Amino acid sequence: MSDEAVRDMSGRRFPAHLDTRHSDEGWWHDAHRYSRYQPWYTFDRDRGRRDAYRNRRGTPDDHQLPEPGDSPTDRALARRREYWRRRAQERRRRFLAGEFAAEDIGFSCTCPPRCDALDDRSGRPVHTEGCRCSCDLC
Repeated sequence: MSDEAVRDMSGRRFPAHLDTRHSDEGWWHDAHRYSRYQPWYTFDRDRGRRDAYRNRRGTPDDHQLPEPGDSPTDRALARRREYWRRRAQERRRRFLAGEFAAEDIGFSCTCPPRCDALDDRSGRPVHTEGCRCSCDLC
């Protein structure tokens, strides 16, 4: 195994015959989960799980190398950013597709056309004498 390969939280090398992975991928759940620090990397002793990973990803040549952003906190932050990025992208797609056009926003301006001619949109709304719209409530 490479000297630069990931190590456990005490600086020891992982067993060469076991494949390392990020600890937040299938993190264990038992009574001690919240009383211990979550490690950055771990491995599975379960040969069935290891073989399933290898079937999906192939057999690694070596243990993974440490990379910036490997901490569980950084990886959780990256997942949150990706979630919000995808959510904003979906919202934009829906907006451009016109899915929100029929939404009732609960407000309609009833200003006469003369108000529109007076207002240059540089500040608070400008109204003509006797306009009853009340569209500048704030």
